[in-house]
Amino acid sequence: MDSGNVGWAFLAILIPPIGLTLWILWMKDKPKTARMLFIGSLISILGYVLTVLILSSSLRLMIYFQ
Repeated sequence: MDSGNVGWAFLAILIPPIGLTLWILWMKDKPKTARMLFIGSLISILGYVLTVLILSSSLRLMIYFQ
């Protein structure tokens, strides 16, 4: 039974490579769970990219105004 449990999304947020791997493996067998894994991995990766962009721009501003 494929319920698309939110716990899988939290796992994918914490460990995106595992989420993406399970998404690829379960796309056909468990589509709802695979979708939750993909969404969780996407949230985690986008959060990481945004964090890096914000920190790098603030670091540039700190160096510029010193």
